[in-house]
Amino acid sequence: MEHRYALVSVSNKEGIVEFSKALVQQKIRILSTGGTAVVLKKAKIPFTEVSEVTGFPEMLDGRVKTLHPIIHAGILARRDRKEHLKTLQDHHIQRIDFVVCNLYPFEATIQKTKVSIEEVIENIDIGGPTLIRAAAKNHADVVVVTDPSQYPEIIA
Repeated sequence: MEHRYALVSVSNKEGIVEFSKALVQQKIRILSTGGTAVVLKKAKIPFTEVSEVTGFPEMLDGRVKTLHPIIHAGILARRDRKEHLKTLQDHHIQRIDFVVCNLYPFEATIQKTKVSIEEVIENIDIGGPTLIRAAAKNHADVVVVTDPSQYPEIIA
């Protein structure tokens, strides 16, 4: 039986431990990055680092984590297209069935009274919107989760 995967990479960590535990209880394997991986590890929730899957480390001070063909092919492959599934198989790519991602707190950052331009720039999220858009494009096959308020409904 092929495994089901969830990519879990969130800026807002509210409820992510409980939600991730629920995913694992449903036999969904978790892929994670950066600070989310640290939280999952601390909570003893099993996961695989995205870098283990891609063969590339997080780089450029964390600016590049999930921007990789292995991740996006796993999200974008249509399950109803044999040629898509064959391509995944040929390249040893796992399907990603859930994308759990919320964006860097850009608005909150720019509203700070003493914020540096460097902090503002680093809160322009690139990977998060890319993951969300890829998952939305393949919404027939991928569950897109962008807010902790959605966790109870997804778990149910």
